[in-house]
Amino acid sequence: MGSFEVKETCGRARTGTFLSRFDTPNLLMYARRGFPSPLTLRDLDNLGDSNTGLVQVAAPDFLDTPASVIASCEDGLKEFCGLKGRKEAMILTLRDAFSTQCGMPASDGWVTVSCFGGQKKMELDKYFAMVQAMRPEVAECLPDEVASDAALKRVRKSVDRSIEFTDACIKARSDGKLPQSTRLFGVVAGGLDERERARSAQEVAKRAVDGFSVCGLGTGETARERWAVLEAVVGVLPQGKPRALHGPGTPE
Repeated sequence: MGSFEVKETCGRARTGTFLSRFDTPNLLMYARRGFPSPLTLRDLDNLGDSNTGLVQVAAPDFLDTPASVIASCEDGLKEFCGLKGRKEAMILTLRDAFSTQCGMPASDGWVTVSCFGGQKKMELDKYFAMVQAMRPEVAECLPDEVASDAALKRVRKSVDRSIEFTDACIKARSDGKLPQSTRLFGVVAGGLDERERARSAQEVAKRAVDGFSVCGLGTGETARERWAVLEAVVGVLPQGKPRALHGPGTPE
C-alpha cells in the first residue's frame, strides 16, 4: 500500500517514513481503551514534535464492547476515542504493551487474551469484526504468543498457528471481511528459539502483508536473549517494509 519509504540505511539500520507522515524509528504510544493514557488532547498538542502520533491499541480492551457501538462512529476507533481528524494513527495489537503474560491456551481459530472481564477467547471471526468496526490504520494479524520459557514443541506449534492466522487475516481482507484501507502486519513468533524465529520470519516474509510485528518479547527474557532473537529475524525480513517490536524494555 506504499505505507513505508526507506530514506537512509547504514548496514541493516534504517530511517524512513511511515504512512507518509511519521518518521522511523519511532515509538508506539501506550493507550488504555484507545487513548494515550494519562494524556489529554491538550497534552498531545503541547508535545509538539515529541508526539510520535502512533498509538498502540490493545484489541482485548474492547472485547466486551459491542462492535456495533464503534462501527456507528463514522471514523471508527479514532472517532470513538475522540481523535477524529487528528494526525494520530491507530495500531491494533493483541497484547497490552504493559502485559508480560503470554503462552495462554490457544487452538485452531482462537487464542486466549486478558481483558477487563478476565481471560477470554479471541476467535478469528470476533477479531475480524473488531477490525472491521475499528478501521485502524494498522492491524496486527492474530498471533499465538508463547512465554520465554516455553517448551520447543509449544514454540513450534505457536509458529505454525501464527502462520495459519496470518493467512486467515490476508484471506479475510481479500474477501472483504477486513477494511481494504487497514494495513496488515504479519506476526513473527517463535519464543526464544532462533531457528523457529527465523522460520517464522521466512514464512511471513512470503505473505502479502504490509509490515511485520515481532511478538512474544518482554516476557522475562534477558537482553542477550532478545538480541539473539532479533539477529535471527532482522536479516530475513525484507528491507522495504516496516517492523514493529513489542516488549523491548528500555529505549536503548
